[in-house]
Amino acid sequence: SVLIFCDDDNWLHQDYIQTSFEIVNANSSIGALGGMGIATSDQDLPSWFDEHAHCYACFRQGERDGELGSPLSTLFGAGLVVRKEVFNSLKKLGFKPILSDRIENKLSSGGDTELSYAIRLLGLKLMYSGKLSFQHYITPSRLSYTYLYGLVASLSYCSGDLIMYRYILSNREISSVTWLKDFSYQLIFLFQSLANYLNVKTPMYQRRLDLIFTFYRLKSIMFQFRKYKKRYRTIINLRKSKDVG
Repeated sequence: SVLIFCDDDNWLHQDYIQTSFEIVNANSSIGALGGMGIATSDQDLPSWFDEHAHCYACFRQGERDGELGSPLSTLFGAGLVVRKEVFNSLKKLGFKPILSDRIENKLSSGGDTELSYAIRLLGLKLMYSGKLSFQHYITPSRLSYTYLYGLVASLSYCSGDLIMYRYILSNREISSVTWLKDFSYQLIFLFQSLANYLNVKTPMYQRRLDLIFTFYRLKSIMFQFRKYKKRYRTIINLRKSKDVG
């Protein structure tokens, strides 16, 4: 059996559920499956939307149908199809997520990305199918620069929070100086963003987005001081427990 994540602003195609069952049940190695979100709104989409459609879960998640090739590729939560056994396995392993997903009007993100990483650590595959599509209704208030800035800030901060997953999935070990290196790199990126902010040839909103992204990524790393090793041990236990099992 499968579970499908569907908010009230996700309007699934009429055969979405049936197709999901057929694809997942045909391949036991599939842990999660994603489709394609198509943006719809009561007003015309702004000129910048296509460039940032990925922030709104409105894009093709794979170049073609099948497994997402990169070990760090993830699926967004809108319309996400997850094999039910995945949650049972994670519960048995004591999985406690670092992040949640957006709740009502709160812009907290990343729960879908963390779940994707956890599924990979279980040794299961993430798949994309163009046969799965849904309309993602976006209210006019979410098509403003202000909302986009907040969305990017949240996504950036959560991306930093999940850095240990990326280390483990990339088979990278950490040391006593890993946090310092990461913090230093992000600080350099912030200085670069500050310098680029003065480049008037680039549209103002893009300069702000770049600055917001680097600032909140740095902030996330900064608040993980003395948490790296603990998070690393906790997360890698998912892979070790899977290997033992």
